[in-house]
Amino acid sequence: MSESNGMKRLLIVGSIIIGLLLVILLVAWILSQRKPRFVEYSKAIDLMQTAAAKYYEKNNDKLPVEDGDYVLSYETLVENELIVPLNELLADGDQCNAHIMVTNKSNTYTYTPYLNCKDGYQTTELYKILTQEDKIVTSGAGLYKDETMGYYYRGDVTNNYIRLGTITKNDKEIDNLWRVISIEPDNTIRIKKVESTNSRYLWDDRYNVDFQNNFGYNKFELSKIKSTLDMLQNRDSVMSELYRNKIVPKKLCVNSRKEDDTAKDASIECATLTEKEYNFGVMYPYEFMRASLDENCKRTTSMSCSNYNYLANDPDHEFEWSLNANPDISNEAFVFTGSTYEYYRTSSEQFLYLTTYLSDKVFFDKGTGTKEDPYLIR
Repeated sequence: MSESNGMKRLLIVGSIIIGLLLVILLVAWILSQRKPRFVEYSKAIDLMQTAAAKYYEKNNDKLPVEDGDYVLSYETLVENELIVPLNELLADGDQCNAHIMVTNKSNTYTYTPYLNCKDGYQTTELYKILTQEDKIVTSGAGLYKDETMGYYYRGDVTNNYIRLGTITKNDKEIDNLWRVISIEPDNTIRIKKVESTNSRYLWDDRYNVDFQNNFGYNKFELSKIKSTLDMLQNRDSVMSELYRNKIVPKKLCVNSRKEDDTAKDASIECATLTEKEYNFGVMYPYEFMRASLDENCKRTTSMSCSNYNYLANDPDHEFEWSLNANPDISNEAFVFTGSTYEYYRTSSEQFLYLTTYLSDKVFFDKGTGTKEDPYLIR
């Protein structure tokens, strides 16, 4: 055999081998395209939320008109080719079911994915995470259960922080941290903002005939602090719209309270409620007293109430207004100093540390509740 014939044969064999390899690679690529590309649960939830938003962009006439919660089926999204079937999206998709809860709140819509997999991810409301049996205590610092008041934190608690995105304060972007005060009987979650408002505000400085001066009156519905709260209801500096859509407006407790009142429930402050509902309010004196483990915390103004109390003794705390006034003097309202409650003239200026209620349909994402690892929600 000549050398040239041998070279030709090698070239032919090499070409065949290369051709076979190319065919194998092509088949493998085709198969890879047909094989489902599974995603993590968190990614699946994001895809569901995006698909729901796109569905209503194309079908605006199908948005619910009345306020409330409505169900958008996962199958509807698949039929509209906005998302793939669950068994193509998740490795255990055959064992999962899903839908999207559509909430209309004054024509502002939120889309909350529900995903439940037999041995995997389970969509869980935050209040259920907070009130798990092993987290409830009967002594020491922690979450207490009460048949009428629901659940509330007491003592030097360090695991009740929740992060609701970010806000801008003093021209800096910071975490929007809040602390859980209680889980109410209706499963809404009452929280208090860690940061104060950017500005101080008057309670009221109208001319008071009792004092012949602009010392103000302490009737909430006629006060300037009411106007301030009205102004703060939809401010991004308090909470972004994304999270405001997850809160429940409620009437505020504005009844007056005496210095020597001892009640640690809502019976005094909530004997009078505001005429309308608010997104944001402030902490009540009874909540501060209730949070202390000191048995000597017996009066609204007792310094003992600051002992063993997660709401007290923050060195960076600013004086903050309460909405509860002095029933005996027409120009005084309670101020929380960081360690106790004291009456101040309503014409003075103080900060606000706002409170609100998260919906019972807010879902747990991750976190352990510490300041460094706060609860995150969906």
